[in-house]
Amino acid sequence: MLMKIIAYLKIIRPLNCLFAMLTTFIGFWYLNNPQFSYQSFPIFQFPLSIIFACISTFLIAAGGYVVNDFFDFEIDKKNKPDRTLPKGLMSLLQAKKYCFFLFIIGFIFAFWTRNIYCIIIALVNSISLYCYARIFKKTFLLGNIIVAWNACSTFIYGALINSNIQNIMPIVCFSFIYTIMREWVKTIEDYEGDMIGNVRSIAVVLGKLNTARLLWLPAMILVANIYYFYHVNDFLWYALHLVITLPVFVMIIVLCKSKHMNQANLDNNNMKIVRITQKIMKLNMLLIVISFISNDIINLRF
Repeated sequence: MLMKIIAYLKIIRPLNCLFAMLTTFIGFWYLNNPQFSYQSFPIFQFPLSIIFACISTFLIAAGGYVVNDFFDFEIDKKNKPDRTLPKGLMSLLQAKKYCFFLFIIGFIFAFWTRNIYCIIIALVNSISLYCYARIFKKTFLLGNIIVAWNACSTFIYGALINSNIQNIMPIVCFSFIYTIMREWVKTIEDYEGDMIGNVRSIAVVLGKLNTARLLWLPAMILVANIYYFYHVNDFLWYALHLVITLPVFVMIIVLCKSKHMNQANLDNNNMKIVRITQKIMKLNMLLIVISFISNDIINLRF
């Protein structure tokens, strides 16, 4: 029984879902509500709508992870055999029922926000996550765009509760572009399994080395956004260069210089480099969010 519970928790990537929930709350909170202060910790002053929105985000994101594993079952046997379904900890039928349950309950919580735009986003994201896993993941670039939209839309989701769209748009832009980059790195990591599964990922179509080189394009757009949204000497100008420009440029150089990147298979050392890069980018997304939260604290709360 305990193993079943663990399997049902593990397959939804609860830390990732909690992070998605956090981004929804940040969309609601960032550079807004100056009447609230961090010192008073006004948890009971939050409207129920943002609580429902955060829960909805968690559940829909969880459903997306489950349906993704359902359709990636054969690929994960090669790429990630330690995942819940390839290890046999949950049947495919159980996973199918579980993902629909999560999507439906998530949509119900979205409905309780009583915000028509939030309801639309919840519906669109649920459908797009299902279609991504079933169809669009195997298509060139479109799957990456769908994932990037779902990542940045959680900020919009929370912002709609509080009419905070204008304040949140810089974070939405950074989130979208950075997620595209991370998705491209993941295609390098998943290259062998994607070849077996006939997935037309960018790494399969262009090759791993060309994909690594192409990362310079979104990286330059990220840097351009820093200069577009913020002035030199702004706190975020320094913070974003520290958590985006420096690590991203170093990671791309390391990837491009990795030996055998242009061969069909990566050796163990180069595969480790790609996996470490992908994990660092995941951690870096959290650091980017922390940078924006720190800016909010500095500018409005004290």
